[in-house]
Amino acid sequence: MLSPLIRKKIEQKFGSPIRYPKDCDALADAISRECRCKISGSTLRRLFGLAKGIDKPRLWTLDTLSNYLGHDSWENLMNQITGNKIEKSPKIESVLSKNAGLGAIYSVSFGKNSSVIIEYKGRNLYEVIEQEKTVLLRADIVCIEKIQQHLPLLVESIQRGRLALDGVLIGTVTGTTSIKLLSKSKSVASLHHTNSNNK
Repeated sequence: MLSPLIRKKIEQKFGSPIRYPKDCDALADAISRECRCKISGSTLRRLFGLAKGIDKPRLWTLDTLSNYLGHDSWENLMNQITGNKIEKSPKIESVLSKNAGLGAIYSVSFGKNSSVIIEYKGRNLYEVIEQEKTVLLRADIVCIEKIQQHLPLLVESIQRGRLALDGVLIGTVTGTTSIKLLSKSKSVASLHHTNSNNK
């Protein structure tokens, strides 16, 4: 569920309190129109405590709510609320996997609605931590030699549990539109812990 402070900010922006499921549907329409990306009323009902569901919202959902409130990411919204200094990371044009540090976590976006968060495991292998509208699944182990801005992401192979899958190209239309280093060495567990604390 959303914190009372975030809930209040959303209600102020929306111009009305969110008390009933129909309010969530109207809010979903408002967010989808303003942010030009689809968010469902059922997701908002769970976040506002009007329906049972997920304990930890996906980062994409939190980023969408942040965009609605005028921030480019959930992290920046949290920094603004808590008064933490926002450090802008330098723009990343490319990542050569052999030079990435073990445990480095990257967010790679393809247009407005498609993205993947991956953690480097060594030997050109990454674990998928989160994904939105890609063919990958959470916990996939993917082989990527290089991530390059403006080009599709070439995933050379996918290990999905016991299955070894062929490689894929992601972002064939848009190419890679942004590459962000979320952490140089943060573990998956601590990333999830941070996200859950930001609810």
